[in-house]
Amino acid sequence: MPLRSPTSLRTAVKSRRNRNDGSSPAPHPMPRIRERRSIARRSCAGGRTRRNTFWGAIRARKTLPGAPILLASAEIAFLDAEARTPDIVAASDIRALRPRFRPIAFKPRPYLGFKESFDVYGDGSVVAVPLPGHTPGSLGVFLKVGGRTVFDIGDAAFVSEAVEKGLPKNPALRPVVDNDGDAADAQVKALATFHAAHPQVLIVPAHDRTAWQAVFGPEPRCVD
Repeated sequence: MPLRSPTSLRTAVKSRRNRNDGSSPAPHPMPRIRERRSIARRSCAGGRTRRNTFWGAIRARKTLPGAPILLASAEIAFLDAEARTPDIVAASDIRALRPRFRPIAFKPRPYLGFKESFDVYGDGSVVAVPLPGHTPGSLGVFLKVGGRTVFDIGDAAFVSEAVEKGLPKNPALRPVVDNDGDAADAQVKALATFHAAHPQVLIVPAHDRTAWQAVFGPEPRCVD
């Protein structure tokens, strides 16, 4: 199959989203988010504690009806703009979930080298940090899982090798998948520096099944 240009890919995605008639969102095969403390403290391989952009929240529309959706203020502004002029996210999805958005109030409280952080429950079990680049309000989330510290970096990098070597995304994909390519490249380099300084932290990119299995194992299950 020939490669499609970034422009044609974006157009195809937009067309697919806009085929939705507005009464019900088009399906998004994304992992479900965890907003409740009891769930966030027992991370399951069937889903994941979601942290940043909107995609994980779409699944929550059905799996966790009524649950608040924590997003960075920059992400909320980004989605409000998308709702007015849809480009990559269906406006109907944003409108359906907008009443549940809750802005994250980052504190100037350093956490493992990050200048700002947000301790979701105040006990260090779930801590969010800003990772802008992929989208303006992308987040990383630190989780205490099975006695280990796991760092869910979402789409800041797609695979662990990128984090280990500080590699940017494929140039053909960057215009499509990253809102700010330069910021995204800088972010993955910063993550490589973080990884070298904190090798004990298990970093899990959104699309790396091997990294996921290293934390949760090959079969769907929950870990304390």
